[in-house]
Amino acid sequence: MESRFKDRSLKIIGVDSSGAVRQLLNEVMKSLGFENFQAMASVQDALQSMEVESVDWLILPLMADQEVNAIHILRLLSLYPELKNIRITFFLEEEERYCLPDAFGLGLLSWLSKPYNKDSLTKELESFLSNFENENWDSTRLAVSYCYDYLMQEKLHESALELINGFLDLYPADPTALIKLSRPLYELNRKSEANAALTQALLVDESLESEVQALRSELFGASDDDIEEEVEEPRNLLGIENCIIIDSDEQASAQIKELLTELGVKEILQFSDGESAWIWLQENESPAVIFHEWRIPKLTGPYFIQRVRGKFPCIPLIAVSALIREEDMPLIIEMGISTVVSKPVVKTDFIKAVVHVIRQERMPTDVEFLERKIRQNIIANNSDEISSLMEKYMSMAEIPVRRKMKMEAELAYYEEDYEKSRNLAVEALKGGSDSVQVLNLLGKSLMQMQDYEAALKCFEKAQVMSPKNIHRLCVIAEVSS
Repeated sequence: MESRFKDRSLKIIGVDSSGAVRQLLNEVMKSLGFENFQAMASVQDALQSMEVESVDWLILPLMADQEVNAIHILRLLSLYPELKNIRITFFLEEEERYCLPDAFGLGLLSWLSKPYNKDSLTKELESFLSNFENENWDSTRLAVSYCYDYLMQEKLHESALELINGFLDLYPADPTALIKLSRPLYELNRKSEANAALTQALLVDESLESEVQALRSELFGASDDDIEEEVEEPRNLLGIENCIIIDSDEQASAQIKELLTELGVKEILQFSDGESAWIWLQENESPAVIFHEWRIPKLTGPYFIQRVRGKFPCIPLIAVSALIREEDMPLIIEMGISTVVSKPVVKTDFIKAVVHVIRQERMPTDVEFLERKIRQNIIANNSDEISSLMEKYMSMAEIPVRRKMKMEAELAYYEEDYEKSRNLAVEALKGGSDSVQVLNLLGKSLMQMQDYEAALKCFEKAQVMSPKNIHRLCVIAEVSS
């Protein structure tokens, strides 16, 4: 829905009891390209309108003395899932801004100053749109930015710190958030942590060096005398406690460990071959992430990852290798490898890839990660999460229709509607994308429908395309017998 802010196609309602203010609102919004804007005199009028047509953005004053005020509207939207995509902006007098922390907690998007005139309102809305674009039209990021600015203005440094720490749980290793984190830390006299946050921001994104150095000078002055001794442990930027590295190249393994340590990962186990790593995995709980070379002794990559997927279907796998060939890619896709990092390892590329994987595992926005997360929840039989993710997936206009059919087919199979799954898989197969996965699904659906001959043909064709899939070989042998 946020993309509709970008193209100005939203349905917007602005509320104010004054006819002159409503006229001004209408003029300013239309001048900014929001043609689908309607001004109304009361919240009740807005609610009645929302009952008969969808609304994307609601702009209204606080109206604290009214029976139904802006805070009531926020609470209402939070209670009904069908209203969750409506965005709310408040018009606030200076003395009304006390409500902002609670309002942002309820899902407020932003706030605008009141009173205003045509010029001031236009500038504030232009700034709002510019900030939104800078946040890549991410409403969560924008709301956090507005809330943070208010908390810092009011010198509510503990609250600002708590806000950014919570944001970093959702957006691990976000360099902009790390820069913001340094200010409340400094104000709370946690200066070594403030300096460490700036250092880690640079670790994640070296292009921010001028901004970081400017802030360092602002906070600490020309010298570093105001900086306390370094903190003993770096902040855990990824939010993961442990991981394993599997690589027979000791130098490469040590380099990966050093980079992960800089990112704050506390427990890092190293193995030189796939067999010893697999023995450890059988006897222990799943680590947060596995980093592995593709060609490793004893139990090499293609067979190691299949064993891992059988025991840990959801664990992120990151292949770090220069030895993956084009013919390996179908299995890479089938086994849900999160990403492939080339060797020799380049620090900036490695950190960028790892941060991206962890963020996508938390809040998937990329198509491949979203599909993988849907499959993981299908395996876990988490119907509520499946429904939420599928809704997000199906709403993404950039995804081709036949690719969406593939995911609908997987959902139909999960719901045991095998005929629907078969029909959708056939249609998806005509599109030609991810055909190994579609052939697998079609084969499974046909087996459930007891059409074993047709199922066998699907599995055999998939095996030609991805010949190292051991599980499918076993299924083929079973169906053939």
